[in-house]
Amino acid sequence: MGTGIGTDWPQWKEGYFPKIAADIGGPWLGTWLTVTALISAAGMFSALLCTSARVPFAMARRRMLPGALAATHGRYDTPWRAILINSAGVALLIPFSFQDLIEVDMFLYAAALLMEFAALVWLRIKQPEMARPYRIPYSTSGVIALCIAPVSLCLLSIGLSNSATKYLGLGGIAVGLVVYRWQARSTAATQVETAPIM
Repeated sequence: MGTGIGTDWPQWKEGYFPKIAADIGGPWLGTWLTVTALISAAGMFSALLCTSARVPFAMARRRMLPGALAATHGRYDTPWRAILINSAGVALLIPFSFQDLIEVDMFLYAAALLMEFAALVWLRIKQPEMARPYRIPYSTSGVIALCIAPVSLCLLSIGLSNSATKYLGLGGIAVGLVVYRWQARSTAATQVETAPIM
């Protein structure tokens, strides 16, 4: 129905649905759509923050991130510190447009895929007999050949991204490497301190 009412296609951008609703049912329908959309967006955003916070929580429990992120709330048993850190990180992204965020997401996703393909080839070369739940049925050369096309697409995606995306993406990767390195040293020092004296 909306496509039959709003035929000015260049205007179909963010925030245009309430205008279409008002044209169809009057101002009350436009207001109602706006309010319900806000409630829906707030609910989905809260769910995203809480569920994605489980990633740093699980990494902290595996000693890949600072142990403070593994703390859970005494009453609700939720990883409240991880949720706060996650929320602060998301808040830093508020000034960016939706398109900028998509580009950064694709940049980081492509970088993560490159690491996965590198790990695939590295493990096939260094530990060819390691037990695997799934094994690509090719030789090492075949696995490398299989990786060429997706790796090329990832590199092309990274190469075509704009400067702001590259700076933000590389900055995020750098922060991750620093935190990981710091945590690895901290964990190693803790293991040395708690090692039994022979």
